[in-house]
Amino acid sequence: RSYSRAVTMTFRTEEESQSFHQAFEQWKCAGGESGA
Repeated sequence: RSYSRAVTMTFRTEEESQSFHQAFEQWKCAGGESGA
């Protein structure tokens, strides 16, 4: 989960962080994980 630390440093507001996590969850559900 190294990305978590990068996210914490990049998104300084709770709103931005929440928006990113929502998009990330959608990406995972869309099958993005299999392409990594």
